[in-house]
Amino acid sequence: MITSAKVTVLVTFLVLIQKTSAGVIAKTDQDCLSCVSGGKEWCSSMKTCDVLWCPSDHSVVNRINCPQADPDAKFEYDDDFVRKKILITTAAVSSNQPQTCFDNQMPSMKVSQRNFTHGAIFSFFYDAFIFLWDSGLHDDILQLKHDHPDFEVWINGHSLGGALASVAASFTVVNNIFRPENIKLVTMGQPRTGDYEYALWHDKTFPYSYRIVHNKDMIPHIPPQLGIGYSMYHHRTEVWYPNDMEVGAEFKKCESADGYYCSATLDFDLTYDDHGLYFVKEMPAWGGAGCPTMWIQ
Repeated sequence: MITSAKVTVLVTFLVLIQKTSAGVIAKTDQDCLSCVSGGKEWCSSMKTCDVLWCPSDHSVVNRINCPQADPDAKFEYDDDFVRKKILITTAAVSSNQPQTCFDNQMPSMKVSQRNFTHGAIFSFFYDAFIFLWDSGLHDDILQLKHDHPDFEVWINGHSLGGALASVAASFTVVNNIFRPENIKLVTMGQPRTGDYEYALWHDKTFPYSYRIVHNKDMIPHIPPQLGIGYSMYHHRTEVWYPNDMEVGAEFKKCESADGYYCSATLDFDLTYDDHGLYFVKEMPAWGGAGCPTMWIQ
């Protein structure tokens, strides 16, 4: 069961965005694209098409999972940034007074909360977002953009909030409210949100988009993936922590978008227990308590 139904869109008062150059999206391996477009299997570990055998976690049969080059350094995943900034903004929505989290952890931060054309989005997530959008979020976002036109936007969420964050980022870009290179989309424990075409469009659009998965968290693996054309698909990029997520813990930035890779290799050993615990913080209890500096589990 998914418990968190909130998403927050936060405009940082800390960082000014410089002008971005064209071509910021990481390039996809053309040999892989040519291979799978011909109906064959690409083996990413061997960098070879149509091999006799390839390990399942390196087998690529559709273009969304073809390897990509490392992104521009500006859009690289940063564990420290997520721990010290994004974790706080994500947890804050669990509190009736989100500003308390910022006052305790990031005093300079201030809170404002309140038919898709590229593929399909699970109607439950889309309808939930539209309800928030029509309930005042739209007006708040336009006002924030007017007041702070040069500031970057962080869009984050945990669990259901992660799905809503994905929809929110996409909606604001499609409606020309924000440029995709000015958005940092980071989610935790996000369920599959849209179909294959939505995931493809997302990957071509957003240079900074990370889905964090804690160890055996089961929620990122629902709704189930059934097949291209009628299935839900994750967009990039999964960042998997197969551990307790303590400071300094190792993580894996997954090469492919969705399939039998990274956390999905544990599909017979998933649990709800890891869903409520991210970066050694109980979600949403820590946020609900105002993100205290001292936190005893």
